[in-house]
Amino acid sequence: MKNIVLLTDFSENSQNAINYALEFFKNDTCQFYVMHVHKMGSYTMDDLMLAPDQNVYDSIVKKPKKRLNEIIQNLENIKKTNHKFETIVDFDDFTDAINQIVVSKKIDFVVLGSNGVTGAKEVLFGSNTLNVIRKVNCKTLVVPKQYIYQPIKGAVLALDSSDDVTDIIVSQLKSFMITHPFLLNVLRINPHQNKTEYTFYDHSYLEKIPHRYYTINDVPTHYAINSFIQIKNIGMSILFINKEGFFERLFSSSAKTKISNSLKTPLLIFHNKI
Repeated sequence: MKNIVLLTDFSENSQNAINYALEFFKNDTCQFYVMHVHKMGSYTMDDLMLAPDQNVYDSIVKKPKKRLNEIIQNLENIKKTNHKFETIVDFDDFTDAINQIVVSKKIDFVVLGSNGVTGAKEVLFGSNTLNVIRKVNCKTLVVPKQYIYQPIKGAVLALDSSDDVTDIIVSQLKSFMITHPFLLNVLRINPHQNKTEYTFYDHSYLEKIPHRYYTINDVPTHYAINSFIQIKNIGMSILFINKEGFFERLFSSSAKTKISNSLKTPLLIFHNKI
């Protein structure tokens, strides 16, 4: 059984990500945890004084708990028989709260939308999404705003000249593709015509899983990925996170604006560590 956190800030975007997850994992037996994390400082004195006969914790979680229960009620009407739901409210630091649940509930995936309530068009990922990707050591599925589920026929694993394919990467991909089979396209990007020896090592590791392998030189990373997604009819992008890796460069402030309006597929994040 898969244990999956569905993060929500009660926005349309987070609800859309939840809907996507239910379809994506429809054939899996899943325990879903619909989770809301709120900063303690966002609660007013009125919130704390609404029910003087309750303790502080009950006063704080009352409103979000009610909204989570409403989400669950709606999901119960459309759920698969192999899906179960629980709610979680926390008012800890955002990523700390998620990391605690990942450990305590043995979470396999964290699912969230790319933007939150603000929905700023120029921002690809909100700060909470970026923090989850960087600081939560768990497979993470990020669903773009208004993206409607469709079966994935092909996915792209993008690598640049500083990324190594490792046994950890191959193991995680193989495990994922057992229950979610698709055509894996590996795109090795050398944006400045760097001569690397990675191709040989890539093939030695990747021969363990079905894939197609492509290299592209002297093309900016964001152009390479976005063009490949359109040409190959890609339904999901895959990245592996290192401490100072591809993701940090790809989503730096200079690159973020360039790709924000063109990356339209869900993004699956793996971490290159156990």
